[in-house]
Amino acid sequence: NISSTSDADTLFNDNEFSDSAVQSAVPFSGDTVNSTSLFGSINASDSAASNGDTIEVSAGTYDEDGTLVVATDNISVDGAGETGEDATIIENDVTLNSSTSTTLTNARVNGSITAVEDSNPDATVTVDSVTLPGSNVTIEQASDVTVQSVTFEDAGTSAVNISTSGSTSVLVEDVTANNLTAGTGIRVTGVGSNDVTIQNNDINGNVTATDGPDGINVTSIDTTAGSDADINNNSVTTIGNGTAIAVAESSGGSDGTVAINDNRLTSGPDGVTFTGIN
Repeated sequence: NISSTSDADTLFNDNEFSDSAVQSAVPFSGDTVNSTSLFGSINASDSAASNGDTIEVSAGTYDEDGTLVVATDNISVDGAGETGEDATIIENDVTLNSSTSTTLTNARVNGSITAVEDSNPDATVTVDSVTLPGSNVTIEQASDVTVQSVTFEDAGTSAVNISTSGSTSVLVEDVTANNLTAGTGIRVTGVGSNDVTIQNNDINGNVTATDGPDGINVTSIDTTAGSDADINNNSVTTIGNGTAIAVAESSGGSDGTVAINDNRLTSGPDGVTFTGIN
């Protein structure tokens, strides 16, 4: 009889599960199992979950037979960890498709993470304490976005891509992107009236010649609407011919500010570039 998250961890620790295997992903409301069954896949657990649940995913390797789609409103998917024997490993691409709020935390994802919600551009998306061997995190049509403590072991052509809407906030912090070869390490577009904070990130390129990637790119800042952009304490290294930090303003004014402080830029011909900054 499982009645708490600790019981579930004890029962399912260090097992390997597929979509059709024994139960392992458990929807909880507080410390109460919010279902009559436990589930052998995260997809099945999400289908049975209710608004506001947390799906506790025990340690193990999960093959969701295609793509993991998280669509329940106000849902959190909480793994057991990113590395080691207690890791929750998701072998697939992950789509975060809740129309309100979605959180993915404490897992290793061996595919990409995508959040696109056209029906509600005010959705909240959080990706926290996740490791990806490659691929990227792409978030579109969300107004309140947090990407933190995410590690890209081999970022390749991009790492974090965020296209915002609405008028809330974007936070990207403690992201490590290794072996970036092209594209942009952290890209935030369509900022508008959002407040953007990009801090304590470490972007490591793998390029020493031309056609290098860009480190951090923030566009369409609207300071007339009070948008504040803070880009602080980031490290951008070995990006060849790329630009370390690029900032572009769509409409300038005195109600918002752009602050760039204490960043460490050790390669690339352009350290910081500004376009349209008032």
